[in-house]
Amino acid sequence: MATLSKIIEALNEYKALKITKKQLHEKVGKKFWDVQLDEDDIVIVDNNDLIYVLQAAKDGRISIPELIDWVNVIWFSELYDYSDEHEDVIAAVMNELEELEDTGYVLPVEDIDLYISALEKNDDEMVLKRRHDSPALP
Repeated sequence: MATLSKIIEALNEYKALKITKKQLHEKVGKKFWDVQLDEDDIVIVDNNDLIYVLQAAKDGRISIPELIDWVNVIWFSELYDYSDEHEDVIAAVMNELEELEDTGYVLPVEDIDLYISALEKNDDEMVLKRRHDSPALP
């Protein structure tokens, strides 16, 4: 089992796409889902982290399934939390991304651009309006 500092380092590397999910497992030394962190040790995800990951998907540096894996690790592992300042917009974008599994992993560039813009402007209403205005979404 890795030390707390090594676990936090690995979580930050994964957040920044410097390591894969498999490498995260290897560095943590057990399934990261089983890792328990104190509240003070939880890794913070801010809008720039999500913008970076969205840009990586847009540029083809990561696949849509890898993007979904990232979203699921960040959202469901309880090892990460959203920055207070951008919590609403991050949650709105993450919710949209998590649902890509239901749409056959289709993520149009226009959607990525909208999400990046919403994150830059800290405007969750842009994401919620898109959902409301799009009849194809569940």
